[in-house]
Amino acid sequence: MNILHLLNSLSKPNGIANVAVDISTYQKEMGMNVFIGSSGGELLDVLNAHETPHIYFNQYATIQNLSTVIFKFIKVINNTKPDIIHCHMISGFLIAKALQPFFSYSIVAHLHNPHENKSKTLKYADIIIAISDNVKDQLLDWGCSTKKIRTVLNRTLNSNTRKFYASTASFSLRHPNVVTVGGLYKRKGIDIVINAFSSLGEKHSDLHLYIVGEGPDRVTFETIAKQSRALDRIHFIGYCSDPSKYLKQADIFCLASRAEGYGLVINEAREEGCAIVASNVGGIPEALANGEHGVLFESENVDELARHFDALLSDEKLMNDYKAKALNNIELFSVSDMVEQVNEIYLELLTKKSIKNILKD
Repeated sequence: MNILHLLNSLSKPNGIANVAVDISTYQKEMGMNVFIGSSGGELLDVLNAHETPHIYFNQYATIQNLSTVIFKFIKVINNTKPDIIHCHMISGFLIAKALQPFFSYSIVAHLHNPHENKSKTLKYADIIIAISDNVKDQLLDWGCSTKKIRTVLNRTLNSNTRKFYASTASFSLRHPNVVTVGGLYKRKGIDIVINAFSSLGEKHSDLHLYIVGEGPDRVTFETIAKQSRALDRIHFIGYCSDPSKYLKQADIFCLASRAEGYGLVINEAREEGCAIVASNVGGIPEALANGEHGVLFESENVDELARHFDALLSDEKLMNDYKAKALNNIELFSVSDMVEQVNEIYLELLTKKSIKNILKD
């Protein structure tokens, strides 16, 4: 079985790229014939460390370069002869789908970003991987057949990508603290965290907030922070390839997303035994087993989030209880289990194809 993973870029560790690299490197270790096609980037080092072949393929198609992209894609197909093309982003899927009638491959689409309206096109894949039951429900709302959907939760335990970037650097965060990790986009609710933190006022005057990540809305969030009396205790860290070094020292980890397919960082925070407070949206409740592994609050509710911060900071036993809850059943979130589920999907598609060929004959 030949597998070709397609994604736009491996420029730096992030949720989608990490999942794609973890799946492909595990498959390579299992002896599968696997390739990744992308425009390259920093994560090539992880692929090289696990001897996983990479093929340079820039999938960004415009009217001006469409013929070039198609020609290069045909060359990639001829070189790899994939039985399965596993698409992690929309651009690669559109090209693979357009040319599928001329080749014999099946297409698996991995729906990582259900909040993007253009993701609806992925429903035309042979099988769509939903990263949570919430995403599955969204696919059904889009008119996707339930027969095509398979739910495979994101998993990070024993991640090859995370192990590769694990840092041995020694540094200390100020305590007590709240840590949030994610791209600096409005969707991630960084402003909600800042406002809840600031509203605690003098009651927790020694509390620090660490914001780990980079993104286009950073200036907006910095402007909000400048309006806070606690500005000197709000720290913008920027992009970090190994956020675990911050999560290891977090008293409270917060994810305040307004929309989230799953929230991969929730798994990472759980692995580090953080007391977790997260918004009750998308797939986040599934990542926290509906509150068994962390506290859920209604998205956008700054006052409720602040009350949860206050409750944990004011009660050491409660804080420790939630740190212990985060670790409960974490062994169920191994990358190897995720890859086994993905491989079963591939086998299902190949079996269907074999049956069709027999019936044709």
